[in-house]
Amino acid sequence: MSWTILNPTATAPKVNHCFADEDISYCQALGQVIIRDTEVKHYPDLVALGFWLRKANMLTIKKNNESKHILLRPLGVVFHSSPANVDSLFAYSSIISLLCGNINIIRLSNRTGGSSEILIDKINSLATQYPQQNARMQLVKCDYQAPELLALLKNVDARILWGGEQSIQAQRATPIPAHAREFTFSHKYSLCVLDAQTVVRADKNQFEKLVQNFVKDQITFSQQACTSAKAVIWVGETDQIHQAKQIMWPAITTKVDTLQTMSASEHYTALTNAQLLAINDTSLTAINQTGSLVRIQASKLTATQLQYHEGNGLFIELDLANLNDLTPMLMPYHQTVSHWGFEQSKISQWHQSVLVGVDRLVNVGQGINFDEIWDGLNLVHSFSRTIRCES
Repeated sequence: MSWTILNPTATAPKVNHCFADEDISYCQALGQVIIRDTEVKHYPDLVALGFWLRKANMLTIKKNNESKHILLRPLGVVFHSSPANVDSLFAYSSIISLLCGNINIIRLSNRTGGSSEILIDKINSLATQYPQQNARMQLVKCDYQAPELLALLKNVDARILWGGEQSIQAQRATPIPAHAREFTFSHKYSLCVLDAQTVVRADKNQFEKLVQNFVKDQITFSQQACTSAKAVIWVGETDQIHQAKQIMWPAITTKVDTLQTMSASEHYTALTNAQLLAINDTSLTAINQTGSLVRIQASKLTATQLQYHEGNGLFIELDLANLNDLTPMLMPYHQTVSHWGFEQSKISQWHQSVLVGVDRLVNVGQGINFDEIWDGLNLVHSFSRTIRCES
């Protein structure tokens, strides 16, 4: 594929001050045109993005990164290679980088779907009103070996790579300048931890909210988002866990089937994926089907589950007597742990002992919400030069 610019500009891009007023205004305008589109309601990722882009949130990010003795300055030219699994994910890192004053070139996957096309259209709709911001948010499609891309990479100040291990390693083979920073956001495996006793004792409103938030976190992107849990950890006594499963999974399945978020093809993929996992991982035992969802029981978490688990409504289940039993199983690729039913003090005490894995700890329902601290990195500081200024 030749070098194709998706949002053309006649304006030469220039670096800007971090959190410039006009950049914040652009973010708010982009969020508004996204939310006002009636088609967007069919794309939960765009709804989330539009909400995230509101001015109040941009100002909060600015405030979170202000310091009396620290000045933030742009890096310069930042190249972003977006993933194919979540169409709109490229917007988050590139917007943070835009707010840091950088010039951004974003390579989109050839497999982008409906929500990315809508987002590209909205970015183009603001090109005349915000020519500089449009020029500093250049969207392109091209091959990895396109001459234009290779020339660009010789002069970048940072490279941001999203994707699986093979994709990232292949892109790393192309050198960038010695001074350039590089950040990778590779394949991650997230978990949902539920207290069985609290699930069983939940009243109707609490239970319905839990089911709604669980589906929002895990099924919005057919479990393809790195934050979507691929394993559900039940904590409690054996009888409580059994009872919690008996009431939880039918409710989740009904919700998923009502929303029609999972296709027959995805269900088939989940089922064959479960069988492949069972063949390759001796820690996995019984396979259960509940409507369009597939569950497989495990005795522990393993690296094989990371390698073969492809989402699409497949959940690995692990039953534990105590939350601390999870700690030795955690690895650097475990990203988000969403939790429900535990006292906050218990969650905080547990996390104090976790030294490996878990880059995010959130309540169920907050899993897919983006934050400027991601995969253990402060993106604002990562995409900026940090200047100490002593008075």
